[in-house]
Amino acid sequence: MIVLRGIGAAVIWLLATGLMIVAALLCVTVILLPLGLPLMALGIRLYAYGVQLMIPSRRPKAKRSRPAATGRGPGAGRAPAGQVTVAPASSPLRRRPIGT
Repeated sequence: MIVLRGIGAAVIWLLATGLMIVAALLCVTVILLPLGLPLMALGIRLYAYGVQLMIPSRRPKAKRSRPAATGRGPGAGRAPAGQVTVAPASSPLRRRPIGT
C-alpha cells in the first residue's frame, strides 16, 4: 500500500510539473496571463495533494469499550453511568394510575 501511494504521488508530481511548465509559458504571454494563473494555482494544489499522499495517514486509535453486562454481579442489567433507560409504553413495568 505504501509503494502504491508513492507511485501515485510521483505520477501526480509529474503531472503537476508539466502543468506548471505550461502555465509558466502561458504567463509569459500577457494575453494568456488570465489562463496561466489558474493553471499555476492548480499545479500548486496538485503538488500539495501529492505530498498528502506521501505523508502517512493518521488513524485514530480505537477506544476500548467496556465489556457488556453478563447478568451477574450488582450492576447487571443497569445502564452505564450517565445514560437513562426508559421503559416503552407497552411495558409491564409502566405504572398505571390507581383506580383503573
